[in-house]
Amino acid sequence: MNCKNVIQTVSVALLAGVFSFAVGRLSGSPAPAQRGNVARWLSLTTQQQQAIRQADPTYEDDIAALKARLGIQRKAMADLLMDSAAREAEIQSRGDEIAKIEEAMKHRVMRHLLEMRSCLSPDQVRRLMSLAADEVLQADRLSAIPACCATGTCKCSAKTAARAVAPGNQ
Repeated sequence: MNCKNVIQTVSVALLAGVFSFAVGRLSGSPAPAQRGNVARWLSLTTQQQQAIRQADPTYEDDIAALKARLGIQRKAMADLLMDSAAREAEIQSRGDEIAKIEEAMKHRVMRHLLEMRSCLSPDQVRRLMSLAADEVLQADRLSAIPACCATGTCKCSAKTAARAVAPGNQ
């Protein structure tokens, strides 16, 4: 497997992790202590929560199914990456499947966000969209990792790698 393909595969895996974190936050999974889950963080009333469920009744099931599929594919990718006999085509194919599922998740979360807007106050919409924008920008920070750091053959210092992903270095 050549260096460029390794970099692409590792990049897909890193971005997958970041996007899963964003999906977890937006799907109501526990978030960092300072925000709690999104419903609490937005101070949604019981009526608003019910309105959101009615506006998008299949969201939780859809996301759960996509997360399950993604978990299976990631496990299979991890197994391939650990297998020195794995063919490049197998790894690329698995990476493509992961990317398709992640894209489906991204679209599903975005559709849910748009459905939620009609159930929220203007301030809640602003805060929710700010959270979503922050998560999108977090994924962009990972793309700044130097290629040598992404491949495990880093020729730069750890400080350089840390600076590459530090806030404000986009």
